[in-house]
Amino acid sequence: TETIKNAQEPVWKEEKEFFLQGRFTTDTAIQFSLMESDTVYDSALGTYGFPLSKLLEEKHHELVEPAVSKENTVAGKLTLVIDFTPMHGKPEGMEAVYLENVKADPVAGKIDFYIEKAENIADMDSIGKTDPFIQVWISAMQKQLTMLTETDDISNTLNPVWRHSDKVFIRGTFLDAAYIGFRIYDKEGIKQAKITGVVEKNIVDFFEEGGITGTFPIKMEDGSKGEGTLTVKCVFTKHTEGPPPMGYKIVECGDQFDRKWKKDKNWDM
Repeated sequence: TETIKNAQEPVWKEEKEFFLQGRFTTDTAIQFSLMESDTVYDSALGTYGFPLSKLLEEKHHELVEPAVSKENTVAGKLTLVIDFTPMHGKPEGMEAVYLENVKADPVAGKIDFYIEKAENIADMDSIGKTDPFIQVWISAMQKQLTMLTETDDISNTLNPVWRHSDKVFIRGTFLDAAYIGFRIYDKEGIKQAKITGVVEKNIVDFFEEGGITGTFPIKMEDGSKGEGTLTVKCVFTKHTEGPPPMGYKIVECGDQFDRKWKKDKNWDM
C-alpha cells in the first residue's frame, strides 16, 4: 500500500489484484505485514497470515484480524477483504505470483488428437449462427497457456463436425493444478473470436489416465454450466527415452524444464 504519515488508525481503501498459480502446502499462507516507514529502513510492527487453502475453499472473506509482533504482542488490527476467482490463464496486464516451492517432475509423451464434433453449443451471433472452431491449450509452470492444436472453423452451425486429427509431442514440467483445455470459439471475421465454452481435464489425470476420450458437457469459462457437449478422443502415450517420434509436432511447455535431464535421456532438441 501507500504510506500514510502520522496515523495510528490509517485507512487505505486500496485494491490489489494478483494472478496466482503454482503448488502449495497446507502451511502456505498469504502474509500481511503492518510496516513502519522509516527514512533508514522499514520495520514490521506486526503480521497476519491467512491460510491459502482456506481461501481456495471459501472464495470470499471479510476479516478483522490482529497483526502480531515478533514479541507476540498485538500491534493493531487489520480490516481486509480477500476474494479468490478461478481463472484460465493470466489476464493481460495483471501482476503474476507463482508458487514453485515444490519441484515438479518433467513429463514427455505424444498426444494423438481426434476432435470429432460438438452438439447444441451456445449461439453467440445475433445474426445467423455461431461459426465454431476449437483451440486446445495446455498450462504449465510459468507460462500462461501453450496452444497444441486448432481446428478449422465451420460456418453457421450449432452442431459442428470437425473430425480433426493432429499429432503433438509435448515435453515439459507441469504443476498439479495445470490442465489441458478444449476452448470453443465463435469466429468473428477480423474481430477477436468470442469464447463459447470449454472442456478441461486436470493434467495429472490426463497423463495418468492416458488422455481423454468421450462426450463431455461444455462449461463456461468461469466454470459455470454451459450449453452443449463436445466429443473427443485424445490419447496420451508417455515417452521415456530417445528422440521424439517422427511425424509429431514438438511443443515444449514449462520454463523450469530440465535440459540436462533431457540430454541424459538422449532427446534431440
